[in-house]
Formats: sequence, structure tokens, C-alpha cells
Amino acid sequence: MKKKRLIKAGTSALAYQKLKKIMKLNVLFLFVFCFNLSASVFSQYMKVSLKLEKASMEEFFQVIQDKTGLSFLYNSELFGNEEKITLDIVDKPLNEILTEVLEPKGFTYKYRDEVIVVKKIPIHAQQEKEKRSITGIVKDDTGAPLPGATVLVKGTLTGVVTDVNGNFSLSTEDVPNITIVISFVGMKTREIVVDGNKPLEIVLLPNTEELGQVVITGYYQLSQERSAGSFSVVKGEELSLKSDPSIIGRLNGLIPGFVVNPSGTDKYLLRGATSINSSREPLFVVDGMPMELNTLEATVNPEDVLNVSVLKDATASSIWGARAANGVIVITTKRGRLQEKTRISYTGSLQLQGLPDFDYLDYMRARDYVDFAVSVFDPVKTNYGTNVLGRYGIITPVERILYKGETGEYSATEVERELDKLRNSDNRKQIEDYLYRWKTVHQHNISLYGGSDKAAYFLSVNYRNTKPQQKTVNEDRLIIDTKNDFNLTSWLKLSVGANISYMNKKYKYLPDAVGMIPYERLKDADGNPTSQMHMFYSDEAVAWTGQELDKRNMMHYDYVLLNELDLQKNKESVFNARIQGKLDIKLYDGLTFESQFQYQNGYGKVEKLDKAESFKVRNLIAQQTPLTAGSVSRVPVGAIQDKTWSNTIEWIVRNQVSYDLSIRDEHNITMLAGTEIRKNIHEIDNRIVYGYNENTKQHISLNEQQMIAGVTGGTIVDPNSQTTSQQSFTNGFGTGYVKYDKRFFSLYANGAYDYKSKYGLNASIRVDQANLFGTDIRYKPIWSVGVLWNLHHEDFWNRDLFDRFTFRISRGIAGNTPNSEVGGPYDIIRSAGYGNFSFGQTQSSMNIISPALKNLKWEKTTITNLGIDFSTLQNRLSGSVDFYRKNTNDLIGQQTIDPTGGFATISTNIGKMRNTGIEIMLSSINIAKNDFKWSSSFNFAYNRNKVVDIYVEPNITQYISTYQPVFIQGYEAYSIFSYKWAGLNEIGEPTVYDENGQATDKAISDINALVHSGTAQPPFTGSLSNTFSYKNLTLSIQIIYNLGHKMRDDVPGTNISGRLLYSQALNGDIWKNPIHKDMKHAWRKAGDDTNVPRWLPVGESRHVREYYPAADINIINASYIYINDITLSYNLPSSIVSPLKLKQCMLSVQVANPYCWKANKEGVDPRFVGSMIGGQRTLKYGPEYMLKLNVHF
Repeated sequence: MKKKRLIKAGTSALAYQKLKKIMKLNVLFLFVFCFNLSASVFSQYMKVSLKLEKASMEEFFQVIQDKTGLSFLYNSELFGNEEKITLDIVDKPLNEILTEVLEPKGFTYKYRDEVIVVKKIPIHAQQEKEKRSITGIVKDDTGAPLPGATVLVKGTLTGVVTDVNGNFSLSTEDVPNITIVISFVGMKTREIVVDGNKPLEIVLLPNTEELGQVVITGYYQLSQERSAGSFSVVKGEELSLKSDPSIIGRLNGLIPGFVVNPSGTDKYLLRGATSINSSREPLFVVDGMPMELNTLEATVNPEDVLNVSVLKDATASSIWGARAANGVIVITTKRGRLQEKTRISYTGSLQLQGLPDFDYLDYMRARDYVDFAVSVFDPVKTNYGTNVLGRYGIITPVERILYKGETGEYSATEVERELDKLRNSDNRKQIEDYLYRWKTVHQHNISLYGGSDKAAYFLSVNYRNTKPQQKTVNEDRLIIDTKNDFNLTSWLKLSVGANISYMNKKYKYLPDAVGMIPYERLKDADGNPTSQMHMFYSDEAVAWTGQELDKRNMMHYDYVLLNELDLQKNKESVFNARIQGKLDIKLYDGLTFESQFQYQNGYGKVEKLDKAESFKVRNLIAQQTPLTAGSVSRVPVGAIQDKTWSNTIEWIVRNQVSYDLSIRDEHNITMLAGTEIRKNIHEIDNRIVYGYNENTKQHISLNEQQMIAGVTGGTIVDPNSQTTSQQSFTNGFGTGYVKYDKRFFSLYANGAYDYKSKYGLNASIRVDQANLFGTDIRYKPIWSVGVLWNLHHEDFWNRDLFDRFTFRISRGIAGNTPNSEVGGPYDIIRSAGYGNFSFGQTQSSMNIISPALKNLKWEKTTITNLGIDFSTLQNRLSGSVDFYRKNTNDLIGQQTIDPTGGFATISTNIGKMRNTGIEIMLSSINIAKNDFKWSSSFNFAYNRNKVVDIYVEPNITQYISTYQPVFIQGYEAYSIFSYKWAGLNEIGEPTVYDENGQATDKAISDINALVHSGTAQPPFTGSLSNTFSYKNLTLSIQIIYNLGHKMRDDVPGTNISGRLLYSQALNGDIWKNPIHKDMKHAWRKAGDDTNVPRWLPVGESRHVREYYPAADINIINASYIYINDITLSYNLPSSIVSPLKLKQCMLSVQVANPYCWKANKEGVDPRFVGSMIGGQRTLKYGPEYMLKLNVHF
């Protein structure tokens, strides 16, 4: 598009014109020099044809500029009340036209090179005053000079343009309080009062409001004036001030319609869910290339982000085809700039966060826990003889005290004395002291960038160290990124880049202390680590096992938690390397060929090593020792190594032709067409070996078939097993090797047209083929079309009401491919190991987990978007409003089929879904006076989702998934269904109403007995941000809200029966059976006024354990509003920075998540629960504090 060159006093269009001339001088200096000798003479006698009717002076100047290429310099305040101009001239010299129009109105003009200076003819000749000279240099915020910046004396036509080094010198009348106005394209205009004769050093800051109005799709970029799509743009400076380690997480609250779910699998959603079983997260793009989220987070340095464009509707995102139905998030990273001096910047930060809030879990502390354990102790129903105190039993400390009381070994006084020891033995402080610490994160980033007239370069190195609250964990991450851009010739450009990242994480044994039995002490009174062996075996069982170990000369073993911390070593490492190359060839004026290539390789390794002395290894050895005399363990002595390798290779090749055409500055056309090929291979291999020696790196090979077949008869730690049964080897040998191969081929085209910047048309089409959907579904096109109308460019528009007003409408189709393990044109197979011994299996086997699905289609979403963009009050209030409708067809899900074909279910296209919504974004400058400024930003989004059709017969288990949201026809996605609570019956058992309205404690199967309790996904989301600036000090506050959704309350769940025992799962949660505080109010006897069911005695069972936790009385309001962050920044003044040889220095302090308001009265924070639908609470973490330093050299 041809750049405007009309110049008003105080604007920067003249800067652009001069900058353009300087660039030409670097290429063809001699030619331009000779040409300029005669340019002004030639311009005066240039012949021009004009036809104007009732035109203003500014419109007259604009037409002259369009026809001649000359620029005008004038004071716009001198015009406004003059009569309109009507002309009809053919081939008349320009100087005659100017004289004819200007002189009657009292104006004169002069040529200055290619600029025509227009000024008022003085009424009286004034005496010439003494002149003074003003000199200086204009730079950007990084210290780079700005050639072509306009410097004007305010209120006059006296002005100059900075040279190639950013220097200027002008002469003006020597009067008091001279103010100069400095402007440059893309920079904020400054006014400076000149005091003294010292050379000035002027720094211009980027105009983020102006630069932000460009959308980058990954294939092309387009100004907001020409884009009919719905998009949002966030500048890198906004993200840099956030403390969230995730780049995508930092977008929380900045994008209308973009929701960050703190819990559950769908962490990121844009304009609602559009799938059931396929991916529901947006497509992520970095520097024009698609990238998986985990790779993005591992390889992209947050400090390198230049901006993020979020593409929401079909016109903006459909260019990405069958991966764009969930929206597209495009990240553009920083690069060097041509003709820029070498610069260095440093950013360092320190983050701190305190210990987790264990009280939030709502578990009983030691005193209440012991009292409750006493209340459920039943010496009659529990056989404490052979079953508990025998050679394979387990008994808790509370039970042993009470049992001794029952047998008379303890008196009642002694029982209470021993119980009081446990009541007063709360372990909270020890857990905090020995297992947790304050979280610390420190990060350092160094960037080096610059460029000559032919090449630009950028290099950044980022190091981050994270020590989370778990004491034994330490993580280091290093990212190195480099980019180089070369102007090889006037028609050939080359860009190359490389990115290397490495993550190394080390941690020891991590016990899950969330549900630890509250009286289990980690150290005794003398500070010695205590044994918790009784969690797995009674003292009698330990003694009996010890005897069997002695018979075989095997080592005794114990479980001392604090000692176990050093008996497990875990290491995780991920190495990623990415290279990019791009070639731009200018074939013709406006016609460009681009070829882009990216290759990426990611290698990961996870190694878990349980040392030979660890409880896990020694206990497994004992578990695999047959009970028969003289037997030895089937598991060899030595460590156990569990190792996982993963490798990802991806390459993308894109070839594209683009064409830009501008006709008489009225018709602007941008077109592109191209092809893209992408291949992604992901491999995982998991192996577990035994008898591993850390020094020699060798292990002892075992016969997997025999081991998995198990041992007949009992073992020395499980002697009660029947001698005819087989005990399998559950620890296994790993999951084996898995490979995913995804291939894509695409053809695409896109076009944009606008007329006089008033009317615009955008259109795109794309054809995708992939090995993720059936071979019978080929080359189905994805398309979009959008139109826009910039009403503020119309002559009839009242600019006093709105400075800018744009109407947009678009419609199109975006797609979503199936997950690689769901199905495709070929059978998907997986190793089955040695599992099927009942059929005499003697070899490892393979299973077909999904048959070839030739008719499987990708999910298609038709998106209609209607939007307006506006600004008023001289841009002090601006915003956008969007209405959208998304209809998704061919939802992929599981459908039941005839099992005689070998499969009970297959993946197929089963339904439809719809999303409708509205998004509002408002920005305002509330106060801008002297050194103080207050600005605000508000966004609001509403999304209504509905599953229109699902061609699957539902059953009650699909409706009631206690802690998971469901997708049911006729209701919104993430729906919650509940039982209708009928209260407790006469024995304290939960009852609900069946489909006939009758209370029952028996199982029900009719879905009509359920009630819809709402959605777990907030339909109303948004944020409010306020920024206050005074001189060099800035304070910003961001508040985020999520409203209108529901969740299940945290209530006693399904493990409310039998004895209060520990878990015996060796690889599981050894701290099982924390007791919810609500159990203090559980039903105990008839007449109790409570809804909490009784604790089930030993030997009894409950028909449906989910009745109470999944009842409608336990649905609570999940709405919440929280302060996301408060940031205070200070830019050190030049009086401090300059002597230190710095260009800029900024200090920032931030507190994140200092406060949250919850709508529910139960105290449940929806951000800290086990699942998206609520339920059990998780550890809650408090405010996080950050100190940050930014320095530019």
C-alpha cells in the first residue's frame, strides 16, 4: 500500500518521506544526488489535471500530493473556515495552480526540495529578530538513532528532519520558552521546552496504541483498517511484566473470550469448546510455524516475545485450515533491525512464594482425627486375632491402643494417656519444616541486537532456576535464540535462525503429604527420624517377615520417610533444537516469492532410580520371595531403574507467492497462494530394569514371560495366598515402545482488497489432507469471507461523535483434526506384552486398538462473526464489540458397534455442537494532565454452549461422572448432573429420588432421575485493568473475573467406611485416608439433623457411594473474582542513568494473586480443586512476589 505523505505540523509523515529518501541514497547515491539538483525546478512546472467540487484545503493538498508525489508542510489551524474549492483544470503547471488557489485566500508557498511549505502572508512586515540555534539527537527507547524524525518549533512552520544518525540542527527566533515538537512514525510525539544552548538528547517511546493495530496471522500481516476478522493483539511489554512461567498463561485476562481454567484438562479455551474427544485448545504458532504447546513453553523465551495475535473468527484463522476451529494464537518474537547500533539489554527477576495452606484442605487435625478413629473402632466386627495381629496383618497406632484397652493390657487411664500423646502429636509443623520450603525462581536474560544497512542480528540467552515448595526439587532451564536477516540484493532477502533449549530437573523421593495421617511424626523428641513401617505391616507381620528373611540371609528393611528421601533419584531432561530459514525473492514490483523451512528435534529422558537400600526395592524383593523353604527372591538385589525416552522430529516446508498492488492510492490489493507440507513423528519408549548397578550401568535380565506369569503360592510378605493361585508381577517391565506419525499436506490462498480505505473484502480458501482422517474424505475445502466498512472515512461521517468506526462481518469454516491415537485410514496397533496366559500365550503380542476408519472426517466449525471497532473523544475511549456463532459438525466420539467384529466401540463422527457469544473490549484514558495519567482497560465475554446432537444412546454413567464434566445432548458442554437429594434414611444411609419421585438408597438407572445442575465452565469472563502513571512511576492493577458456573462442593467422598487404615499400594499414595472435617457432623444415631452419611462399619457396604458427593445439595456457586497482579514500576531518570552509561533502567515489584473473592460460602476456591467440576480440594498457594530489573545499555 502506498504510504501517505501529507504532512501537518506536529505529525511524522515528513519523517517517513525523508527516511525513504535516505534509504534510496544508500542504494543509488549518485543518481539521487544528480536528480535532486533539478527536482525542485522540475516540480514547479509539472503539469497537473484536477477536478474538485467543494473541496477543503486539506483535500486540495491531498489530491496534489497523490498526483505529484510532493509533500505539504503547513499549520492546520490556519485552515478550517475558508470557502470550499471547486476546480476543473487540465494539464496546467503546478505553480500556476497553487498561486491561483492560495493567493486569494491570503497564503503563499515555497519549495524546499520535494516539500511545499504553505504559510500566511504577513499583514505587516515585522522586524527581524535575533536567531538562536537548537541542536540535538533523537533516539528510540533502546538508544538507537531515529533518522527521519520531524522536529518542529511549536506554533510555527520552522522545522527540520533528523539525518541518518538521528542528529538535527535548526534556527529559530530567540524568544523565551521555546517548545519543540518531535514526532516519528510508530513513536509517541514529545514536546520539550528548550532551556539553554546544550545539545539535546531526546528519547521517543513506542506508540503501542498505533503499533498494536496490526494482526499477524503467521502467513501474512494486515492492518486493522483492512482486516474484517476478529482478533486481539497483546504487546510483549505487557507480557514481560507478568510472573506466570507460561507465555500462554500470561494472556489471562488480556484477551476477551480467552479463558484460563486453573484445574482440569482443558486449561486454555477460546470462545468455548468445539470438540468432545479431539483437542479443544487453540492452535499455537511461533514466527509463522505451528508448534505444540509443550514445545512452545520449553523453547520460547518470554522476554523475546514481540507481540501475540489471537485469531478468533474464520476470516482471521481459517487460513490455518483443519486445525483452526479452536482459534489460533500467533506469537511473534523479536528480531534485529537494519541500521541499528549494537545494543545489549539485561533482564533479571526474583520470585518468591510461601508455603502451601494445608488448612485449606479441610482435613481433620490430629486431635479430631484421633477422636474420630476412636468413635469408629469396632473390636467385635474386626477380628484382631489372626486377621490383624497375625503374620500378614496391619494395625494403626490408634487401633493398637484401643485393642490393648479391650484386652485389659491397658487400663482406661493408660488408654487415654496414650491417645493424648497422638492427639498432641500433630505433624503439620514437621511437614512444613522437613518436606517444604519457600518457592524461589530467579531468571536472567541477556539480549544482543543490531544491524547494518545489509544485515540485522538478534541473540538472546535466558537462564531460569526454579526451586518449588517441595524441598528436593531443582529445575534449570536454558534457552538460546538467534536470528539473522540479510538483504543480499535489492530483490533477494534471506533469514536464518536457530533455537536451542535445555531443561534439567532433579528431585528425590516426593512423598504426598496432602493427606498424611495427622499424628504421624517425622522425627521424635530427640530429633531422630521415626519409622512409619506400621503403615504397611503390623509389628507381628514385620517380626514374622524378619524371621523368613533371616532364613534366607536376606537383609531386614524398614520405612523411615526422611531417610527414604535420599534413596530415590529422579532426573528429567529435555533438549530441543530448532532451525528456520526463509528466502524472499522479489520477482516483480509487488510480486514476491517466499520459501520457508523449519526443522525441529526434541529429545527427552526421564529416569527414576530406586536404590537397592530403598523400601520399595527391598519390599519388592520380599514380595517376590516364595514361601517355600529355601526359596530365593525372583527379583535380584540391586536398584530398580524406570527409564523413559521420547523423541520428536518435525519439519515444515512452505512455499508462497504474494502480490501487493496499489492503484492510484484508491484500490489496495493483497493476494497470496501457497502450499505447505508438515510431518511430525513422536516416539516414546519406557523400560523398567532390575538389579541395576549405578556404577557399571548394567542390570540383570529377567525372563519377562515367567515374571509376569507370577508365582504360585504365598510369599514371605503375603503368606495367606492360596497355594494354587498365581501372584502376578505387577511392577512390570514398562509400557514399551509407542510411535505416532502425523502427516499433513495443504494448499491455501488468501486475498484482501480495500477501496479508499473505506470498504474492505477478505477471503481465504484452504484444502487439507492428513493421515488422521479417512482416505475416503479427501480435499474438502475450508473457506472464509469477510467484509468491512470504515465509516469514519466517509464524507458524511460526524467525526465529532466517533474518531473511528468500523463495521465488520465474516463467515467461514475452520477445522479440527482427530487425535493421532483416535483413528485414521490404517489400523493402529500397540504392544500387549505377555498378559493373556489363560489362552496359553507364550510370546509378546500386539493389539489393534483402533481399526482403519476410511470415513472418519475432521470436525468442521462454521463461524459467523459480526463486529464493530470504534474510538471517540479523540481516542480517549476506544473499543470493539463482537457477536459470534460457531456451529460444529461431525464431532468425533465413541460409538457402540457389534462386538463380533472384534471391537465394542469405534471412533466416528457422532454429533453437533453450537457456541454463541459476545465479546466487549474497552480502553480509556481517564486522566492525562501534566505528569499524571490514568488509563483503564475492561473486557467482557459471554459464551453459551450447547451440544445439539449426539448420535449415541446415553446411559446414567455418562451423566454422573462424579468429578468430571460431561457432554450430553441438549445441554452445554461441561455440564454437571446430580442426584435429587432425599436425605438420610433411618440408619443414616443416603437416599435420592428416582424417576418416579420415590426416595431410594438402591441403584437407579433411569436418566430422568437426574437434575441438570449447571456448567463447570464459566459463561461470563473478563478483566479490569487500571494503570496510574506519575512521571517515572507506574502502578498497574489487574482484576480477573469468572462468573456464572457451578461446581461440586468438597464433601466426604466414597472412602468413608471400614477401618482407618493406610494404603498398602507400594507405588501409590501411602498417606491414604485423611478424614474430611465434615465427618465430625456425620450421622451417628436416629434423629441426628445432618446430611452427612454415617461412617460404614466393618463388613457393611453402601449401594451407591456417589449419592452424597454427587447430590444436588452439594452444588455450589463457582464464581470468583481475584486480583491477578499489582505491579509498581519505576524508570530511573536520565540524571541517574546517563552517568552509569545506561540508556534505560527500570525497577519493578509485583505481587500476584494477593486476594480472591469466592461466591460460595463454603470457602472453596475454584482455582484449587482436584478437577474442573470441583470436588476434593488441592494444596492452595498464596501470593507470589516478584522483583524485576530491566537495563538497556
